[in-house]
Amino acid sequence: MNMQNNMTVGDRLSRLLQQQNISQAELADMLDVEQGTVSKICTNKTKKSKYLLEIASILNVSIEWLLYGVGEKDSTESIISNQSGLLQQANKFILIRKYGDINSRVDESPDTTHDKENNLMFDKELLPEGKTVDDIEYIIVQDTGMGKIANVGARVTFDKTNTSVISGKLYTIEIGGLLQPRYLFLLPDQQVRISAEDKENYPDVIVKLDQSNFKILGKVITITNIVN
Repeated sequence: MNMQNNMTVGDRLSRLLQQQNISQAELADMLDVEQGTVSKICTNKTKKSKYLLEIASILNVSIEWLLYGVGEKDSTESIISNQSGLLQQANKFILIRKYGDINSRVDESPDTTHDKENNLMFDKELLPEGKTVDDIEYIIVQDTGMGKIANVGARVTFDKTNTSVISGKLYTIEIGGLLQPRYLFLLPDQQVRISAEDKENYPDVIVKLDQSNFKILGKVITITNIVN
């Protein structure tokens, strides 16, 4: 009997991650889930997971191989032959620092072993022209002000070097200690109108650009929503 058929889903996933030098934390970032979700699959604490199809796609293996050890990835040789392809996919990403996390060190490549708990996997192709990993940070949405555009728990990346207000564009702001993605509109006398999608529960607010409890963190680049 083929050795692969004696392995569990968790065994095959753990083996793939090890061969491709992809950590559980990195895969979790790609899936936009907690590391514990991936860990439970790798240790067979979760027998079935709704993320298996997406994992197979990310790791460039067939779902049949991941589930049952059969198909085009049915031998060690075929897995190794695709190693470079998986590494290329991993190297498409960079790690973005969470806003306010001054202790997090960000590297140009995710192929490192340091703690990445507060870092977000980000596709290099989405970097604005002329920007580097040091120019981008992200926040986690904590309110429902932006409705379906950015739900609670969504990851919002922003260009912290781009803080000049263009009316109607989406920015990440800090106001009263709260981090929020909001539309901004430039008004006379150095004032800014802050606008949410849900105007009934989050009415517009007007502030001064130099107001002590208000800060524009940067122009929004991407929003990754949490799917329940």
